Amino acid sequence: MDGLLKGEVYEFIFDQHKAPLSKKVTEFLDKEIEMKAIYQFDLKSLELTEVGSSETTDSDTEE
Repeated sequence: MDGLLKGEVYEFIFDQHKAPLSKKVTEFLDKEIEMKAIYQFDLKSLELTEVGSSETTDSDTEE
């Protein structure tokens, strides 16, 4: 995360893994939070995108 630029747009791809919780664990957790599964996200790729850097509108070029 230290190498990322603030205010820039990144495109990323990630894998999502889901592990359902047992009924007993769900009932125990239900006293404090509502949670029926645990999720894990693994980042596969991250790419800085060039948004609007080379785009010009017609009104900019007409004058």
